[in-house]
Order: sequence, then C-alpha cells, then structure tokens
Amino acid sequence: MLDAKVALQPTNVDFVRQALIWRIDALVALAFLGLVFLIVAGCAWQWWRLLRGTKPFVLHESEFVSLAQLPLAGR
Repeated sequence: MLDAKVALQPTNVDFVRQALIWRIDALVALAFLGLVFLIVAGCAWQWWRLLRGTKPFVLHESEFVSLAQLPLAGR
C-alpha cells in the first residue's frame, strides 16, 4: 500500500515539466495580448488622425442603386 502512495506522488521532474508548460502558456498568452494591443493601438492612431483632420476621409462605397431602377428578369 505504501508503494502505491509513493508512486502517485509527483516528483521533482513533474514539477519542472509543469513549470515549463506554464511558461510556454504564458508566452503564448503574452504574444496574443501583444498582437491585440498592436491592433487596438493602430486603430486608435487612425481614429485620432481622422478626428484631428490630419488624415482625409476617403470613402470606398458604391453609389446607391434603387431596386426600382433595376430591370426585372422575370417579366
């Protein structure tokens, strides 16, 4: 019975392996948060330039076409 309890106890190697896994998880999370920060900071910079007037407003929209102006194929 004592051997089963000793076998189930974590060893020093298990703690080191788990610490490495936690470090890798932390690095992945920090990389993701860094990318999110870069995206948010870039968007804020663009909005700041638009609101200050240093960047011109450029619209990339098509002109409005009413459905009444389109020819109907089923007539």
